[in-house]
Amino acid sequence: MMFPKGHRIYPGHPALGRCARFLHLDTGALVRARVPFLGDSYWVVDLVNVLLLLVRDLDPDYGGAVRLLHPFTGDFTELPPLGTLLPHLGP
Repeated sequence: MMFPKGHRIYPGHPALGRCARFLHLDTGALVRARVPFLGDSYWVVDLVNVLLLLVRDLDPDYGGAVRLLHPFTGDFTELPPLGTLLPHLGP
């Protein structure tokens, strides 16, 4: 589980050194980890198991780039950008 920060400070905020806090629900261990890509226009959309779904701001250059990231290993995969889905969504 990733903790929100509040007071307009989000996980990965530069004031936090681009770190986020996680709680292991089975053991109760609290971990602070530096998460790649946070603060580089990427936002956490969802957290499933330990994987973060990150979306980059929609802009002409990136079209809403999407990454699936493991925050502790730094492994990630690029997914199709959101811009490729927009024509299929309708008006």
